[in-house]
Amino acid sequence: MTVGGTGKTPMVIELARYFLSIGKKVGVVSSGYGRRNERDIVGTGDELRSKSVYDLGDEVMVMASELPKVYFGVSKSKSEAARMLDKSYSLDLIIVDDGYQHRRLYRNFDILLAEAGMDLRNQALFPLGKMREPLGSIIRADAVIVTKANIVSARDDFLQWVEEQYPGKIIATVDYYNENIISADKQVPIGDLAGHKIYFFAGIGSFEPLLGHLGNRLEAEIDYRQFSDHCCYPPSDAAGIKDDIDRLNPDYVITTYKDYVKLRSFDFGQPLYYLDLRLDIITGREALLKALVKAVEE
Repeated sequence: MTVGGTGKTPMVIELARYFLSIGKKVGVVSSGYGRRNERDIVGTGDELRSKSVYDLGDEVMVMASELPKVYFGVSKSKSEAARMLDKSYSLDLIIVDDGYQHRRLYRNFDILLAEAGMDLRNQALFPLGKMREPLGSIIRADAVIVTKANIVSARDDFLQWVEEQYPGKIIATVDYYNENIISADKQVPIGDLAGHKIYFFAGIGSFEPLLGHLGNRLEAEIDYRQFSDHCCYPPSDAAGIKDDIDRLNPDYVITTYKDYVKLRSFDFGQPLYYLDLRLDIITGREALLKALVKAVEE
């Protein structure tokens, strides 16, 4: 419902994993936002993750790495990507990443993601505000998933409003959590970072809530640098990060997986870790999954 950072990619991964676990053959459609190569691409996650992040886009690279057995269609046109998948494979379902506004592509089930801390007083549409479309568009959704319920403030205001305005609609809430940070050859529990100097950087749509959540989790001040969402990290940006690291001499350098896939080959002088971000559907899980399975099997 809003631009940037509602947690769409982790939700696609979670739903794809669920359907794989019950024996379904899953496809995922994406536009590959931010990629430099606009050629249409189709293949399994295992096949795609050997490609350059600049061919796929950071979000597709993350999904392909996490979902090696899922089939991906990547195209500027999501409708064309779905056609490619349908023509190439016999699938049980296709999940459209970031597809709520893509009205030209027919969907059997619409899921709307909205951040728990959404300000109901500010409904200005992008670029004057963060809204992609008016709040009334919630009526089109078969299910509403309220994300980041544990890392934003004022979580109950929006959730209560949706429940009052749309009684009977499937509503689920999602918490995001991370138990580990991971580098190319090491995994460290988050709890082990307490008392250490941390440097965090990222180019994501919800930088401040994640930074605050990480700081609260570690009970520590964190040095950081924020970049624009989907930052491609030209040499000057990578050099700026390296300068920060040399000056601050942190014990751990941490980013998100979406940023890690673009910078893992850069030499920062010490290991680069990413947050192993996971999600938990804490309310409404049974109703949501039951409705999704019904839509797939009808």
